[in-house]
Amino acid sequence: MGYCLQSRFRTMAQLPFDDQFYDRLRLFLDACNAETDRGKALVSASVVEEMLAEILKAFLAEGAEIRRLFDAPNAPLSTLSSKALMCRSLRLINAVEYRDIDLVRKIRNEFAHSVTCSFEDQKIRNWAQELKVGMAQLDDLDMDHKSRVHDARRRFGMVTTSIVSNLYNRAHYVKKLQISDREFPD
Repeated sequence: MGYCLQSRFRTMAQLPFDDQFYDRLRLFLDACNAETDRGKALVSASVVEEMLAEILKAFLAEGAEIRRLFDAPNAPLSTLSSKALMCRSLRLINAVEYRDIDLVRKIRNEFAHSVTCSFEDQKIRNWAQELKVGMAQLDDLDMDHKSRVHDARRRFGMVTTSIVSNLYNRAHYVKKLQISDREFPD
């Protein structure tokens, strides 16, 4: 029976995989594992920002004015901060996701503006320790438990992977709630 299951899984793995976001997820995971501290912070924040944009675009009514919200000069939704705030304001992400995305943004900004920045810096370690998405069970462990995550880089990686996993199909579900043009009385 074990051979049949292995054969079946091998065959399933060879089937075409039709998921438009899988390649980006795979790239994110591979890049984060191979990156320097700076690269990990920049890549992680970039992928989260892309996903927030997709969520917003899936929710908002389609049209040229929507694209200008993201791409025009001085576009109001051109930053990670503004995308996260808009997603939270529309309740497309929860409060914990919003808080952690803002911490990821702060960590990314520290790395972007300092050549010597690392996950060993006290400020970065403090922010990383505040990250919560996907960490509840590990954080409930005794402080000296071997599975508890004290390393800032590791915690950042685990939380950003959880955030990306949470947001992975969010645009698909949000699309079902998409707003549309309405008629109002004069």
